[in-house]
This record gives sequence, structure tokens and C-alpha cells, in this order.
Amino acid sequence: MVAVFFASTTAQSEELTDVERCAGWGEFATKVMSARQRGVSMSELMAGANEYAQWVIIEAYDNPNFTFAGEEQVLRANREFSNFVQVECYKSLRN
Repeated sequence: MVAVFFASTTAQSEELTDVERCAGWGEFATKVMSARQRGVSMSELMAGANEYAQWVIIEAYDNPNFTFAGEEQVLRANREFSNFVQVECYKSLRN
């Protein structure tokens, strides 16, 4: 599923390099996780999201919320989630 997810984005962004594409998904992942940590409802983010964005949103909300743990934990969760999404993106390029 994940490989198909990222491979499908290739047709939409042929002009991007692999690094740019995966970095972009990492930036999107950071924004989604940040919204999740701020208490934005999942349904609010899912509204109007395409299937690719929905995968990232679902994965973000499947992770713990660190709002009450402090700013350092929130930033760490954002960074780790961004890296997770980028890893999945790069893995999909190897298939």
C-alpha cells in the first residue's frame, strides 16, 4: 500500500527530483503531525484530502499525542513522523 501511495505521486510531480518529492512529503507530514498535536480533529484534516494525503493523516493520528508532555516531545514527535514518511517515500522508489 505505501509503495503504491508514493509511486502514484510520481505522475503528479514528474518535474521534482526524488529528494524534492520525499522532502515535500516530509514537510507535509510535519504539518499534519503539528495539527494533530494542537488538537485539530482528524475529520477536519481529512475533509478534501486526496488519497495520498489521507494515508499521511491516518498514520499521524495512529501515533500518540504529546500535547501534555511539553514542547520538546511535540517537536520530537513531529520530526520522527516526518522522517517516517520520508523513509516510506524513499523505500517506494526502490521498488
